[in-house]
Amino acid sequence: MDTRKVYEPVIVTAPRPGEPTVTVHNKHLSDGLGGYELRWAVTLDGEPVESGALPAPSAPPGGRAAVAVPCHRPAEPVPGAEYLLTVTAVLRENTSWARAGHTVTTGQFALGWDAPPPAAPAPRTLAPLTLTETAGTVGVSGRDVDVVVDRATGRLDSYRYRGRLLLSGAPGVPAGPVSVAAAQPLPGEVVVEVSAPPARAGAPRTATVLTVRDDGELVLRHPVPDGAPPPAAVLSLPPQYEHAEWYGRDARGLLGRHRGCQGAMTDVRWLALTDAEGRGLTVRGAPHTTLPGAQARRLRPSPRAAAEERAPRAETRLTVRADTYRLLPLL
Repeated sequence: MDTRKVYEPVIVTAPRPGEPTVTVHNKHLSDGLGGYELRWAVTLDGEPVESGALPAPSAPPGGRAAVAVPCHRPAEPVPGAEYLLTVTAVLRENTSWARAGHTVTTGQFALGWDAPPPAAPAPRTLAPLTLTETAGTVGVSGRDVDVVVDRATGRLDSYRYRGRLLLSGAPGVPAGPVSVAAAQPLPGEVVVEVSAPPARAGAPRTATVLTVRDDGELVLRHPVPDGAPPPAAVLSLPPQYEHAEWYGRDARGLLGRHRGCQGAMTDVRWLALTDAEGRGLTVRGAPHTTLPGAQARRLRPSPRAAAEERAPRAETRLTVRADTYRLLPLL
């Protein structure tokens, strides 16, 4: 918890979820709220679409007052998007301890304007995929997508879309012996399951299930027992995909769009890793879910290690903590 929340002189809450009306609580012992201004913004998946400012309401010390925020519900909400109302109380004038505009509290609330996400194309409507199995690999190729899985390790060796390498490695299972099985339930979809026996008696079987679709979407699933934490999977990307943008919670617990990766990211709706031209890969949770956690970092071989030919290749590594997540090309 952010320590600042404990000492906030003003608190903003939403008594009726889904409605653009907030309650402002005055925690001062002797002052009113005349020294504050309320600034509000409506965001669509983290992007501001409407904003404004209001005078703070009249509320005695220890009291509270309701404020109706004059935002407007769209006639046709964007399918699958998340609409949030963020209300911030700031100082109206300079004081002895902070300048005008200083934030004293922020509240964020779901507006309930969400529309169901668009349905994914049915696999039977996609172009057929070709499944090629050899002694060493399992290959899946189509009009635009090309995926190779190594039989010995169970790792996804490469994922290309329209000829562009997007992944140079993805997790198989932690230890062997590894079993790789592929099936094609529909022409436009191939499912590859990588599994290994339990590490010890009574332990669950370790498995990774990869679903490849002709539209370029990959779904990675790591089945875990009920109540078990999601595993940490490390994805390797070519080094040029080092520009990160993500939509998730910051250190204050507020949802928003962020650039760069400083430490772990939590409650991530989506994360994009791109090159300088904006092309790359998007990672999302399974439908209607988020990624509990993620972390991206750029690896560069040290000069000494490179001279000794023992350096790891330069790459971008993304660690994802989720039992199911989707990879989509961003071109």
